[in-house]
Amino acid sequence: MVLTVVTWIVGCSLADSMEELINFFDKYDDKTDDESTDNDSSNRDVAGTGIYYDLLYHTLTIMGVEVLFGTMMLGAYWFYSFSGFADFKPVGNCDLDETDASRYNGLVSDIESITLGSY
Repeated sequence: MVLTVVTWIVGCSLADSMEELINFFDKYDDKTDDESTDNDSSNRDVAGTGIYYDLLYHTLTIMGVEVLFGTMMLGAYWFYSFSGFADFKPVGNCDLDETDASRYNGLVSDIESITLGSY
């Protein structure tokens, strides 16, 4: 269950964040003749300085997101596999001979009546 929930969170987070992070490169306005200036001396930066820093920082951000989500997945896998949380143990006192089966007759029709996407 924990692995499933973390996988779902990571998948949704990746879907939400990667569109913005990767589309940054498509939307970048490359005005190479309009570089920034230093506030103190009014010297213009060398052509390409802006795109260099933008690409560097943005690529590091994408890599950081990948490391973060990968760590979340590995942590969930470790928790599921090695923590002992998901170990199946024999159930004691599970005598179903005295249970009335008619109690659950309407269960199948109740589940079938659930509309698609509402559960």
